[in-house]
Amino acid sequence: CFDDALDACRPAVWGDKPPLVLRGRAAWVLAARGDKPAAIAKMREILTADRDYYWGWQQLAGWYDSPDTYNDYLEAGEQLVRLAPSDPTSYGYRGEAKLFLNDRRGAKQDFQKAFDLDPQYVFAGLHLIDEQLADNDLDGAKKTLARLQEHGDSPYVQLRSVRVAVKVGDETQAREAFAEMCSDAETPVLLL
Repeated sequence: CFDDALDACRPAVWGDKPPLVLRGRAAWVLAARGDKPAAIAKMREILTADRDYYWGWQQLAGWYDSPDTYNDYLEAGEQLVRLAPSDPTSYGYRGEAKLFLNDRRGAKQDFQKAFDLDPQYVFAGLHLIDEQLADNDLDGAKKTLARLQEHGDSPYVQLRSVRVAVKVGDETQAREAFAEMCSDAETPVLLL
């Protein structure tokens, strides 16, 4: 029950000043209950008091998922990069926010940085390939794809394999990659 969870975030021993982590968790419970505006307001209040609360910025980034909050998403991404410049997911968040705000060049740079930090970070690798293909950087897309495939071959990676093969004009590879993707039981129907 959400009310019980909120009560657990306000133990009597702390009075009306629970620790930061419990206040953050209470905001998270509000979001889980479906009251995202209240969750955002509560988390912004917490972050006004402590700008270095990484988990709080991370939650906000996830909650800013509509066009009218993309600038706020970018702010959260900027704070994540400030707080954790060696964490690839920080650049992933910021890159996605930039992409939503039509800053493709900035997004591509962030996805590249994230992927350089962790070539197993599939989210960044997939977005990087998409941006490389959009820029007709076929060599870059092939290299990124090869690095991603070293660490796994999910249906999303297989789809990028099809796209890269089509873009470079390798019809045989495109057909083989598509057939492999279609035969994979893990492939979501939406990809087909």
